[in-house]
Amino acid sequence: MILVVDDNPVTMEALGIALRLDGYEVEQASDGHAALAQLELRPFRAVILDHYMPGIDGISTLKRMRGIPSLAKIPVVIATAASTGEALKVLEETKDLQPTCVVRKPFT
Repeated sequence: MILVVDDNPVTMEALGIALRLDGYEVEQASDGHAALAQLELRPFRAVILDHYMPGIDGISTLKRMRGIPSLAKIPVVIATAASTGEALKVLEETKDLQPTCVVRKPFT
């Protein structure tokens, strides 16, 4: 099961469709609070986490995940609409949190 977290419903649905077509089971959350609640309820193999979200942003959500032993080792992909330079800053800023990778949106 993969958790897709994005405040943009179009992006969230597009990622969900693509993952389901590849055979993955997908759950969705529209913000960091909802993501953390879902992560506490069931095991996930990975999380695709939007960088910019209202409320708890992606980096803050990842920080909270890494502080919870049962969630600390889940692979996390951070997705950002930032420019390449900004995406590199996100990667640098999150290196201690060990995201699996940082990818730019829109996806191609």
